[in-house]
Amino acid sequence: MYEVLLIVHIVAAMIWVGGGIYSLLEDSRVRQGGERLEMVLEHSDWTGTRVFGPAAVVTVLAGIGMVVSNNAWAFSHTWIWLAIVLFAVSLAIGAGFYGPIYARIRALNGDGGDAEALAAVRRRLAIVSRIDATLLIAIVILMVTKPGA
Repeated sequence: MYEVLLIVHIVAAMIWVGGGIYSLLEDSRVRQGGERLEMVLEHSDWTGTRVFGPAAVVTVLAGIGMVVSNNAWAFSHTWIWLAIVLFAVSLAIGAGFYGPIYARIRALNGDGGDAEALAAVRRRLAIVSRIDATLLIAIVILMVTKPGA
């Protein structure tokens, strides 16, 4: 059972983390004029709720299952609880930030008006997206190196 959970955990993490980094790169392309903003926002909304969010949940559930099914691991291990804390922060960012900021960008973009306000909101999105991607990479590093184990 542990091996099955490990495979599920790794594959779901690849989708989640890879998707997060891809989204960050895609937004960077849009800022450079490579694609239409509305299309990227629609894509980010769709993949965030239907692909990356579920992949994050599957990753965590499989990880919890691995800890429960293997006596070698415990929730008291620093690398495990720290990864859970980082996941919670990333989840809060995903749930509380991305939806509202995408809506704000759409509204500003649709008005055809305040380009300066749109640029400021997009800069905020870029900063938070980089922070979120850094959290995801930190989780991967914790999973691979298992400090203190």
